[in-house]
Amino acid sequence: MDEVDVRFSTGGLQHIPVDVEMMRRTIDRALVLRSSQLDRAELEELEELLRGHIEVILPEALERTERLWHGSREWYLARSTLGTIAHSVRLGLGDGLLANYAHVTRLARDCQWILRGHTDRECP
Repeated sequence: MDEVDVRFSTGGLQHIPVDVEMMRRTIDRALVLRSSQLDRAELEELEELLRGHIEVILPEALERTERLWHGSREWYLARSTLGTIAHSVRLGLGDGLLANYAHVTRLARDCQWILRGHTDRECP
């Protein structure tokens, strides 16, 4: 895998400031869905929010990954994970509520993973 396809993150999104607290609230909301009845409208809203959060923070994660030694275990794991996340964002929701719940939960965990790298970088 030489290139992570980030076509969805063009258009200057990399210059939007990262709102860490808003991202955390969205992630928390998505991860507690299992305790309530599934609602397509809520899943659509969460999917859109999570996709937007990932689009904002993914370019920075890619830049951070490119600074790693190419060929190292950390570089390979980060590149493959970011490639998987980029693919998941492009999938969108389907027809089934359970599949959509799984997709939104996956996006929440992906966003959480990228955000952890962002916040770890900011800590002294």
